[in-house]
Amino acid sequence: MARLCAPHENTLLPNLPKKDKIKLALEWLHGNLDEKLATAARVYHIKKENSVQKAWVRARRRQEGGGLKGRHGGHNKILHPTV
Repeated sequence: MARLCAPHENTLLPNLPKKDKIKLALEWLHGNLDEKLATAARVYHIKKENSVQKAWVRARRRQEGGGLKGRHGGHNKILHPTV
């Protein structure tokens, strides 16, 4: 079910959807680089600390541009043009 608008300002953190909690945790981590990922998960009531870690790694990869590490596939290339 798609949400059409942002949650109200007075919405409690435990009642937010998981994606919104992770987004808030990542924003908080960018502002507080000395804090641990587990701390951000606890502050924003995220049960699985691992999901914050994975989101953090994905965000870092996106910022770096991916490079060759982020690419998959490419084996099924057409080697000669068809006439």
